[in-house]
Amino acid sequence: MRACSRLRPPASRRLRTYATAIVTAPVHVGVIGGGITGLAAAFFLALDGKRRVTVLEGSERVGGWIQTRSVDVGTGRVLFEQGPRTLRGGGLSASATKALIALLGLQSQIVASPKANASRYLYYPDRLVRVPGPGASRSASVRSLLFEAPFNALVPALVAEPWRATRPAEREDESVGGFVARRLGRAVADNIVSGMMHGIYAGDVYQLSVKSLAPLLWHCEQAYGSLVRARYELGPLSRQRSRDDVELLACLIPYRRALRESASIGDSQYSFRGGVGMLVSALEERLRRMPNVQLVTGWQAARLRYDGARAQVTVSDAKNRSTVSFPTVLSTIPARALARLTPEQPLLTPLAGIHAVSVAVVNVYYADPALLPAHGFGYLIPRSVPWALNPECALGVVFDSDTVPGLDSAPAGTKLTVILGGHWWDGRPRLPDEAEAGYQARAVLARHLGIVHEPRAVRVSLQRDCIPQYVVGHHARLAQADVGLKRAFHGRLRVAGCSYHGISVNDCIRAGLVAAGGIAAARDADADAPETGLGSFSLPQVWTTVAWEEKKDAVDRIRKDR
Repeated sequence: MRACSRLRPPASRRLRTYATAIVTAPVHVGVIGGGITGLAAAFFLALDGKRRVTVLEGSERVGGWIQTRSVDVGTGRVLFEQGPRTLRGGGLSASATKALIALLGLQSQIVASPKANASRYLYYPDRLVRVPGPGASRSASVRSLLFEAPFNALVPALVAEPWRATRPAEREDESVGGFVARRLGRAVADNIVSGMMHGIYAGDVYQLSVKSLAPLLWHCEQAYGSLVRARYELGPLSRQRSRDDVELLACLIPYRRALRESASIGDSQYSFRGGVGMLVSALEERLRRMPNVQLVTGWQAARLRYDGARAQVTVSDAKNRSTVSFPTVLSTIPARALARLTPEQPLLTPLAGIHAVSVAVVNVYYADPALLPAHGFGYLIPRSVPWALNPECALGVVFDSDTVPGLDSAPAGTKLTVILGGHWWDGRPRLPDEAEAGYQARAVLARHLGIVHEPRAVRVSLQRDCIPQYVVGHHARLAQADVGLKRAFHGRLRVAGCSYHGISVNDCIRAGLVAAGGIAAARDADADAPETGLGSFSLPQVWTTVAWEEKKDAVDRIRKDR
C-alpha cells in the first residue's frame, strides 16, 4: 500500500476540478517521452500539485503511436486510426484508463462497439471462420468447436491436456508456440494461437515468451501440472492477481470515485467521438493548463548521466546542446532507445536486446457500405496460411465500419484497416514504401474478401520499430536491467512503458499510474532498495485472489517477502 498511498487526487468533490498550487520546494520529476505512458504518468504525478513535472518529447507532437487522422473523402470526412483504434473495457488494466477518462471528463465522448458486431474471425485455410465466443450464438460456438477447422482441434486437446508431461523444473522460459504445442498440440499453436499473436504483438508465436505474455499459465503448469487441473482447483483464472496487479489495485484506491463515474463504459471495446486520438488531445490540453507541468516537444535526448555529487540525473539535448537535471527521471521511451542514451553503462545492455517490429497500417474507405461478406471486428491470419494466399505478409484486417460506426461525417461506407509486416519483415533489407503497401493491402482485400472496387480514400502509415517483442528470456533480461539501473543510477532513474509491462493503451496508462505512485511514495531514492520500475522481475512470481475489500491484506501478503 505504501507505494501508492501518497498519490492522492485533489480533495474537491468534483473530480474535474482540482487544486494545482505548488508546495514550497516541490520535487521536480523529469519524464522522457511524450507517448501515452509519459503523458499519463505526468498527469497522475502533477494532479495534487505537490510536484513539478517536465515532459521531454523528441518529436514535435505528443501521443506516440496513437494518431487519429480526419480525411476528406468528398462527401464528408472519415476518421482513420493509424495506431490503436479501440480500447478494451474489460480487465484490470482497463481500470487505470477508466479512472483517467473520468478525471478528464470524457465519459460523454465514449462510443461503444456494438455487441452485434463483436464477432471475430480467422482466415483459415482460405476463408473466414468465425471464432467461438463473442458475437456467436451458443449453438454456433458449439458447432464450431465440434466440426469447424481449426477450432475442432481444441476439444480433444483439452481432454488430453491433464495427462501431458509437465515441463522440466529447470526450464526458465519457453516460447508461446512451444508451450501451447506441448500442452495442446501443434495444430492449436499454428492455426489458432499464432493468429492471436499476430493480432496483438505482430510477433512470431515461436519467438514470443510465454513467461512474459501468459505468466499465469506458466505458473499453473508448474504448480498444478496441468492447465485444466489448475482451472478446476482455482476456479476462474481471471480472478488470480499477480504482484503487479496488487500494486495497481493499491494505486487505484484514491481513484475509486473516478472508477464509479466511469462504470458506464462497461467491458466492451470502445473509442471516442473524435477517435482514440481524442484521449491524447484531452490529456495534452489538461497538462498544458496545469501550472506545475511543462510539456516540451522537439527535445531530442542524447545522453543520460548520473551526477553523484548532486544525486541527480542529467539529460543532454542533441538538438540544442543543452542539459537539464532532475532529482528523479522517468524514462518512457523504448528500452533500446534508453540503452543508446547510456552507452557508458554496460549494465544496461540487456535493454538493447528488446527489439521491436515494424508494421504498415493501411486505412481504406469505400463509398459502398455493403462490401463485406461477414460482419464483426475483423479477422486475423495465422502462420499456417499458405504463402500463395498471403504473399503480402498481412497480419489481419479490421472492419472499422463495423467496430465503431458513426464516427464519420461522410455517408456510411465500408472502412477497413489492413495490417502488414510485423515479424514477417524481420531481417528484410528494405521495407515497402507507402505506394507498395497500399497496393499490397488492396490485393489482400481482393483475395480474402472479394473487394475489387476502387476505394474513395487510402492512407498508409509505415511505423518502424513500433511494437516491442517480449521474446524468450524477456523476464530474465529485465531482471538484469533492474540490477543495472539500481547500480548505475541509484534509484534516480525509473522506467515504464510498452517495452516492459505490456503494449496496449490500457497497459501503458496503467504503467504510467503505477510509476507515478512509486515516485510519489519514494522518500529516499538512495535507500538500500531503490526502485527502478522493474523490481517485480527480480522477485519470485506470486499469485493471489483479491477483491477490492480484501486489498490491504492481499498487499501485505504479497509484499511480505520483500
